Amino acid sequence: MSHESTPVNQSPVPAATWRVPRRRAGVALLLVLAITVLLASLAISFHDETLNRLVLARMTAQDQQALVLARSGICLAKALLRKDKRRFVYFPSPEDLEARDAETDSSLGSKGADEKTPESKEIGVLERAYAMLARTRSSGFAFEGGRLSISIEDESGRLNLNRATQAQLAALFSHLGLSKTKKFDIIDDVKEDISRELALSVMNWRAVEGLKVPGGATDNHYRSLDPPYVPRSGNFELPAEMLLVKDVTRDHLYGTPPTVTATEAYSVWEVPPGWQPDAAIGADDEGDETSRETEKKSGSGSEDEEEEEEEEEEESRPGLASLLTVFGNNRINVNAASEHILRVQPGIFDSPSGEAIVKALIENRPFSSVPDALRVASTVDNRAAARMNAWVQVTGNVLRIRATAWIGKRKKMVETVILRQGEGFRHLMYRQN
Repeated sequence: MSHESTPVNQSPVPAATWRVPRRRAGVALLLVLAITVLLASLAISFHDETLNRLVLARMTAQDQQALVLARSGICLAKALLRKDKRRFVYFPSPEDLEARDAETDSSLGSKGADEKTPESKEIGVLERAYAMLARTRSSGFAFEGGRLSISIEDESGRLNLNRATQAQLAALFSHLGLSKTKKFDIIDDVKEDISRELALSVMNWRAVEGLKVPGGATDNHYRSLDPPYVPRSGNFELPAEMLLVKDVTRDHLYGTPPTVTATEAYSVWEVPPGWQPDAAIGADDEGDETSRETEKKSGSGSEDEEEEEEEEEEESRPGLASLLTVFGNNRINVNAASEHILRVQPGIFDSPSGEAIVKALIENRPFSSVPDALRVASTVDNRAAARMNAWVQVTGNVLRIRATAWIGKRKKMVETVILRQGEGFRHLMYRQN
């Protein structure tokens, strides 16, 4: 009988002994992988949070830089005004410059003044500076690592909402074609002219108790709304307060369509909520055009609906916010007023040659004196020129300065309304966004 001998130096190893280390190694590997994944996720989360904070810090820094740059624009405009000691100062608009060549731009307001004397040279520099600011109003000019846009406007080029007569307000609302839509179940919707009723409602809004006029909205109408409120019974503080007056809509206040940027044409407090930056608006417009093309290709929508959309797109109307003010007197600066404001003034609105008078005034400005403006108007209609003497002026002392600054993609705006008092200024309003 044979017996297998076991070596002295070797001992039998149970079968389960060599399996245990392999199981432990697998568990350790899983633990290492789990810890690695956890650390990686923590690192990614920390990286994302740090990156977001860096982006936020950069945006905050650019916001502050843009705000400081915009404030410097206000100071720069005031420095120009302080340097300009003339009684008559003309601030050209971009539209005015489009009708003039470069040679005329260099002598705006002076009509070819001789620049041989130091004073005339200084005036020429100031006028070229005003023209440069008007040309760069939309895109700005390079300044201190960013871009800066400065606009100087005479508030007397707008109609004073607190001093305008009922006839002036009704004429303006009628000229702009303000209306409201009445809906019917059986027949099509009807647009109703609200110029007279709206003018009376504005008069009642600013009138004290006991002086309300019939025909306009009364306190009972505003108390019946949800939520209820009462009219101010005093002067408007802002043109945007018109939104509280009966029948006034955002389209009436901001225009249809709003073809201007929110921070360029309107005051900071006049920007309608929900407006997007220009790039986003452009993107939306492109999307709308794409969707319209898709609808046309797919054959959806009737031809009548397409024609109605085209008519609505072609219709454009400036907003009241760009035509009204709450500062200054009720005289209108013919050098700064738009054709819409000139068209509704006494002597022009009721003249059969009103449109020709406005065209002549715009084509021949700037006027350095009231008689010059009346002389141009008299060549069209003598009677109208005689009535214009009650409200015409060629310069004003209440100015609106708006400075917009860009640092990178960040944009800030500062706006102020100042009263010129000799060589100094008094701020009537100051806002920044």
